[in-house]
Amino acid sequence: MKRDVLKVGTLISDNGKMAIISKVIEVGELQPAMAYIAWRANYELQYTDGSKLVIGCRALEQMVQNGVVQIYTATTPLPPSSSLEGVEALRALGVPNDDTEQS
Repeated sequence: MKRDVLKVGTLISDNGKMAIISKVIEVGELQPAMAYIAWRANYELQYTDGSKLVIGCRALEQMVQNGVVQIYTATTPLPPSSSLEGVEALRALGVPNDDTEQS
């Protein structure tokens, strides 16, 4: 697993706790107070209970390999939610949304 494989918005399960990758922190982007982890890429995870964790890409990779962390990916792409094409596609299917009248 390369660090650029996981993107912001990726869902993970960490020992059964759901989290989302809320930030990818590249080398050199951390504040000086956190310089002890600035030498590598890191992920910021936001858990459903509101807690956050900054973890290195290598540590996360090892947790995935050991089965501690599972990564969830969408099986089908989601349609665009705010684009004109998406709204028109929804209307063509007869699906109501914020921009169309509901029956």
